[in-house]
Amino acid sequence: MTSNVNDSGSAAEPKPSGLAAAGRPYMSVVVMAYRRRTFLRGAVQSVLDQTISPTEYEVIVIKDFVDPEIDPWLAGLAPTVRTVTEDLPLVGQMLARGLELARGEVTCFLDDDDRFSPEKLAGLEAIFRSDPTVGFVRNAYEAIDADGRRLPVWNRFRPQAPTSVTWGPGHSRVSYPWLYHFGAYVNVSSMTIRTRVGRRWISWLSRVPASQDVVLFVLALASDVGVRVGASPWTQYRVHASTSHPAIESVDGNPDARDFRRAFATTEILRAALASAPGHSDARAVSEMWRVETTAVLFLLDPSAAFSLADWLRLGRSALRRRQSYLVTMWLYCVYRRVDPRAASRAYQARRQRELKRTAAAAPSTARP
Repeated sequence: MTSNVNDSGSAAEPKPSGLAAAGRPYMSVVVMAYRRRTFLRGAVQSVLDQTISPTEYEVIVIKDFVDPEIDPWLAGLAPTVRTVTEDLPLVGQMLARGLELARGEVTCFLDDDDRFSPEKLAGLEAIFRSDPTVGFVRNAYEAIDADGRRLPVWNRFRPQAPTSVTWGPGHSRVSYPWLYHFGAYVNVSSMTIRTRVGRRWISWLSRVPASQDVVLFVLALASDVGVRVGASPWTQYRVHASTSHPAIESVDGNPDARDFRRAFATTEILRAALASAPGHSDARAVSEMWRVETTAVLFLLDPSAAFSLADWLRLGRSALRRRQSYLVTMWLYCVYRRVDPRAASRAYQARRQRELKRTAAAAPSTARP
């Protein structure tokens, strides 16, 4: 399947009409449906229910499937909503495609299973218009279950920033413990970027197979703009079956290990992207800390993975810089893995499974994609 579908459902590139003809919107919202459709209507509707005028923003839905119920519904929302159906095998390609199609000065991203709070676009517009040095915003989020009910307990596992912080030229330096404690680099549905800033990295984003949120955050740090992590919970992050980690299986068929192989491939792409932009020590530091953590997890999940003495030292350094106790635990497991590989891997997988089950318990209701 490879096709582009415009507002009327015909196979063609989207052309300016309706909203765009009346004037360029200030914001573009890219809703991305990657091999999943269960919650797409709710995601799109949350964008249409914003408190600002619909003339201020456009909605671009990018999906990789055809659906006899969803497609007519989306076509009926034209011209406010443009739909592109295209076979995009890599998740980063959806980010890149959205940036290519965006007509707004600012581009927001929304995964199909998440939702925007009604005041999100108004809040973002105020930030970007009032401070031209800000090029990227990652707002806070709250968790909901498959049925849309709030999950306050989730905040224990994924705490959100209590105050807003901006890093970059003319602002603060990155505080690594703060960044990692509040997971400022997680959840693409909470991320918004000035379109011109994002387009600089399109060729790299289109190669990304996983962890596109981390990549987008790090590339923003490398873009000589203010990177703001906000405290307002303008995104509702849905916790359900297809977002929970899979149950850990045998080592040979471990789906968790497969996920981390893709993540490791992404770290190499990010390293190459940063090599094309000299300097940016904070972006490089965050990228390398993520890389060594990914390498360590893969080493503990996959018997064929390598982990050098230099990697082990880097992991220890990351634990000190980030001040996260779980990295110390991982560091010790890597020592154990060298002494008794199979026993260490089994022990780490068992520990990881317990943690994942404990986290998943925060979402009593689940739905299949």
